[in-house]
Amino acid sequence: MARSYANIYLTIWTDPDFRGLPADAQWLYFTMLTHESLNYCGVMDWRPARLAAMCDDMSIERVENAAWELGQRRMVCVDPDTEEALVRSFVRHDGVLRSPNTAKGMVREFGGVASLKIMELVAREVRRAFEENPSWGGLEVARPVFKQFDKPQEDTFDWVPERFRSPFTSPSNDLQDGFTSPSDLTPQKEGSPFTSPSPPL
Repeated sequence: MARSYANIYLTIWTDPDFRGLPADAQWLYFTMLTHESLNYCGVMDWRPARLAAMCDDMSIERVENAAWELGQRRMVCVDPDTEEALVRSFVRHDGVLRSPNTAKGMVREFGGVASLKIMELVAREVRRAFEENPSWGGLEVARPVFKQFDKPQEDTFDWVPERFRSPFTSPSNDLQDGFTSPSDLTPQKEGSPFTSPSPPL
């Protein structure tokens, strides 16, 4: 089941956390969301040279620094050891879990993720999705993922390696340890045109 489009909520431009990102980080986020290798888990190949090649004036160094900025805000996770990257809340906001059919695709692709760190983050997001939307039709199908990593690691994840950070980049505002980001703190009600879910941060 290949993806043919990406769901991007217009409310992304009312999110102060996203608007506070540097331009390179915003570019990388949209590039990842629309990348052909992004699967139903929100996981894609991490090939910084290929990402840089998608824009004439982009460089590998800028791509890696943009990833570090996104990692500071818990929006993406990169595991360079397995060459994988995760758009964290993709499974909660793209509609994958609303339908048993797309949920099956997510479960199948979950089995192909190599990074245990990224697998745990996907499992957390699946649980959160059904806590927030218990009526979604993909719940039973997604249970093999839902049940994984139910005892998460106590240590905070290293979302993006520090070595990705440009020495000329000012430190981002510190976020509290834990799994929520500022964008997750505003509750959303499903179905209202004025309370569309936060963009897949």
